[in-house]
Amino acid sequence: MSGDDLFGGEYSQARATGRAAWPATLQWHGGNSRSARDDFESRGGFFLPEEGVRNLGLDPHEPPVGAAYEALKFETKREQGWGFSAINLAVLQTAFGWEDRDTRQRFTRDEYRRRRESQDGSEAKLRGRLYVMAVARELADLGVTEPVLVTLRGTYSRALDVLIRDRLGAIAAHATKLRQRRGMTGAVPREAFWLPVTPGAPARVGSGANTSEVALPSSSLPETLPTDDDAFRALVRPLLVPGDSARPGGHFDALCAEYRPLWDGLAAFAGSANAPEAAPDEEDGGAREECLRQAAAAYPELDEAGRAARINEVFARHGIDAATATPDDYRRMADWLRRKAVPQLVRAIAS
Repeated sequence: MSGDDLFGGEYSQARATGRAAWPATLQWHGGNSRSARDDFESRGGFFLPEEGVRNLGLDPHEPPVGAAYEALKFETKREQGWGFSAINLAVLQTAFGWEDRDTRQRFTRDEYRRRRESQDGSEAKLRGRLYVMAVARELADLGVTEPVLVTLRGTYSRALDVLIRDRLGAIAAHATKLRQRRGMTGAVPREAFWLPVTPGAPARVGSGANTSEVALPSSSLPETLPTDDDAFRALVRPLLVPGDSARPGGHFDALCAEYRPLWDGLAAFAGSANAPEAAPDEEDGGAREECLRQAAAAYPELDEAGRAARINEVFARHGIDAATATPDDYRRMADWLRRKAVPQLVRAIAS
């Protein structure tokens, strides 16, 4: 081989550095409870700015079903985009942590509990911060193959985090049990199901002079799953992500690999960025379900949502954030509700 041929031919100039930016970011709009109008600006919901719509290769003036072209005011300017009255998300990655309201320093999920146990009141300086990498069903139906980044702070972040952990996580855990009952190994991941998200009824958040009424992320998924297997299957069948997206080597795996460098940098504050998502804690779920059963006996006049709200209210009175409540917290609450239910039972027998 001559000297001229030693370095001849074509060489690859490509470098696999991953994505440089997220194509689109979903933001939460808390609505305006003072408005008399019945529209997106007053009800709230997820908002996709026009820039993100265009980055996904879509026409801002042709929104999907469940969304409308809206103009929202953010601080001193108005921004156009799509407002979603309802959206379905396949949750690929999540990172929840806390940030200091003053310094913006970020901490892992257990920081709130650590500060609360120290009893110095410093947990009041923290607010939740949640990042979610997700695929939106409404966008996928328009041919979008890219994920969206969901980013929320404060009460909004804790509300969506609870939906993902307690509602979607419970479905994935129960589906895994049914799978294992048939002799199959492996878990059913949460991204195998769509999480429907809608704005809830206006709720008062904050404390003291800093209170307001906002719409928090809510879901049509039940807090307590059906115990009958056929009823459970009927519930989740419409929620199943179609095709092979959630299968090994499928579309979701490809997205996670492609966006991994970007996600790792974003999620590092929440702990080990590459750590696998923890499976739903059976002890946590069992304690919470028992708490809900006792709430049904103690407050028969309330519906499921009302009983959950009452539990959260009692937690708050004792300085416990429902988003970070432990199995022991739920067991103590269940004991309290059990004692409260006794007079109800006595009155029912007497009547």
